[in-house]
Amino acid sequence: MIRTARMACFLSIILVVFAPNLTKAEPVFKDTHSAVRAVAQKLSDNLSENRLHVVIDTLNLKGSQISSEFADRFLDLLQAELKQPKYQHDFIAVERQGTTRSLVRTRGGSGFLRIDDTTALEKESSPSASHDVLLSGTYKQSQDQQSVIVSIKLEKSDGSMISDASVLLQRSSIQEPLEPQNKDLIQKTIRKVDASSKPVSDFKLNLWVDKGNGGIYRSGQEVKLLFRSEVDCYLKVLYIDVNGNRILMFPTERDSKTKLSAAVVHELHKNNKYTISSPFGSEVIIAFASTEPFPETTEINIGGGYRGFANDQPTSDIVNGLRGMIVGAQGEYAKKSEARVFITTLP
Repeated sequence: MIRTARMACFLSIILVVFAPNLTKAEPVFKDTHSAVRAVAQKLSDNLSENRLHVVIDTLNLKGSQISSEFADRFLDLLQAELKQPKYQHDFIAVERQGTTRSLVRTRGGSGFLRIDDTTALEKESSPSASHDVLLSGTYKQSQDQQSVIVSIKLEKSDGSMISDASVLLQRSSIQEPLEPQNKDLIQKTIRKVDASSKPVSDFKLNLWVDKGNGGIYRSGQEVKLLFRSEVDCYLKVLYIDVNGNRILMFPTERDSKTKLSAAVVHELHKNNKYTISSPFGSEVIIAFASTEPFPETTEINIGGGYRGFANDQPTSDIVNGLRGMIVGAQGEYAKKSEARVFITTLP
């Protein structure tokens, strides 16, 4: 949480369905290091460009924005492998998302912005970013549950893929958990919330964290939270932690309650410190934006300058209230929109 084949043909078809780059001749690697080395080699062999600055984004459980201990270790090993001298002609720099100079996805993942330690942001079309690529991927268990299929891709800011690689890794060789213990709980919460009322999208907005959607944060690390809207708006950011607590990350008593300017990247962590602590697992952050001020009738003071909601108030009621109709001073209905991002927290 944040503190405050006939058989041969049949088998071949299965492999094609679940991992397009794999064939029946592909080995099942018996350890993660070997699988990582194979991925690095395939990424290099399949490259359509070279001399790339690679920013490692996320490795998520397929079909979700949820990551794991396994994914974090795999990416750490892959980063180290891609830095080996044999790959230096292809990859001139390799770094994990969330370091002092990194790329963050925007526009639903079809582009990205760069953030550096001076917090300057450059537009997606910037020529200086022409050799920057994002490395991301998914993993899932095979149908027989005996192996894990890991698929990795490199893509440019326009969403075009310039390399990819897939491997099979023996499931029994993986010691780390493949998913957080509360994965089903957080997904159930989101499904229930969206079943009670539908997300609103009257205008375009972006919400992201410095480590990307599904990014992994460990105990003691800080989350950098950023927001951008195409219209001037008021903003409330709801954080739902592993235990189901509902906290307003923004605004706090340290933030202005005035409208946020359009077309500007707002660093919501500027006045607030979002630090990871136990318990750990899959968590979600949801931004609600409105052209008129939100009511605060059900919020309570939870200390540290933060506000939240009572334990006996259902999450669906809280979200329905934030999505609800607001009438402005001139009798006009407010335009509203929302965005969400998942994070995975680990010890």
